[in-house]
Amino acid sequence: MSSILILNKRSLRGYPYHEWLRDDPRPKVLLTARQIHEEYREDLADFAPFYATIEQFDAYNVNGDIELRALELHERLGFERILANFEFDLPRAARLREQLGLPGQSVASAHAFRDKVAMKDLCRARGLAVGEYRRARSATDILEFVAAHGYPVVVKPANGGASLDTHVLRGDADLRALLERGLVPRFDFVPNLIVERFVPGEMYHVDGLVVDGEIALVWPSRYINNTLSFKDDVALGSLTLDPGTRLTERLREFTRGVLAALPTPPTTTFHAEVFHTPADELVLCEVASRTGGAKVATTLELAFGIDINEAWYRALCGLPLAKSPSELAGSGPNGAAGWHLIFPRPGELRTAPAACPLPGIVDYALLAQPGQRLAAAYHSTDTLASFVVQGADAAEVRARIANAERWFLERLEIAAAV
Repeated sequence: MSSILILNKRSLRGYPYHEWLRDDPRPKVLLTARQIHEEYREDLADFAPFYATIEQFDAYNVNGDIELRALELHERLGFERILANFEFDLPRAARLREQLGLPGQSVASAHAFRDKVAMKDLCRARGLAVGEYRRARSATDILEFVAAHGYPVVVKPANGGASLDTHVLRGDADLRALLERGLVPRFDFVPNLIVERFVPGEMYHVDGLVVDGEIALVWPSRYINNTLSFKDDVALGSLTLDPGTRLTERLREFTRGVLAALPTPPTTTFHAEVFHTPADELVLCEVASRTGGAKVATTLELAFGIDINEAWYRALCGLPLAKSPSELAGSGPNGAAGWHLIFPRPGELRTAPAACPLPGIVDYALLAQPGQRLAAAYHSTDTLASFVVQGADAAEVRARIANAERWFLERLEIAAAV
């Protein structure tokens, strides 16, 4: 017997693996995070008919029993593929593949895409602009970097994600506050940080799909605000760029260079973040070998008519795609699309609109209920409400996003926490 192992920390309504792989006869085994299904109020009994086995795990990100159960289940079910899309699952899946001799992203590839120092070392070696950086394993490393390069600098986990524990240090007071908190929770931990010079300019993200070594889709979008906006209670959004502009083509070509510099898996989605500086230079922030978060996949589906997550999983399992890689590579977007996240702030939610009637809003979600106690946003996709927007071009999408944010905030009431 042969089967497919799926490592999961996603809503199964948003990631319906059983539908994506409906024409693959192999049994599917799901090892999943208990917390995510409680958060989305999903009853796994509803999905049980579609999977040979479903097992839930607490403390999913660090739970080593997931690997143990995968190896135990392999003895009985004979995994042929291991599928994973969550940032912190990629190394776990790679280690399991290596141990079992299965195809897919290797340990070396997962490390290059997860460890930001290794990533930037490889890209710099290929002549790509990455800005000044160094690995920081102690306070002294950070102090030396600041002495050499001055402020502002950014300090964050070298293998982090979702802008968690990312700090912009603009002066000595910020530096001292970070050091006083401690770089690690216990003295016997070794910090694994990257400190890098702050890069001024606009931030863009470039997303796409690689199938059998061919880049089938690569398209840039511009962030509205930035991925640290949640720290300041400022909304975060994004909109696809219009085709044919010089910057659109430069970002696409730059990202192709990044993928060529790294041990990119033959089949993967990707999410690159790139600065466009006031000096008209493109500088890599970072890149991931998985789909971008928030509503990136939804906006690409609106623009290009394909669900890149479904395409990724089907390609990994050898199944035909709704659009061939060559068909995707030769097509441009159908108009423009974007998304917008409103972050929660501390207090009790009194009122917020349950539906959005505005033109161009193709998806609106309110992720809290009146009476619910809210906390401040913890990471860059910790969301109170989200919008997905469609328009004829980027300018129309940007105007509709601004209108939607204004409309929502006029109808939002949160009683301040006391």
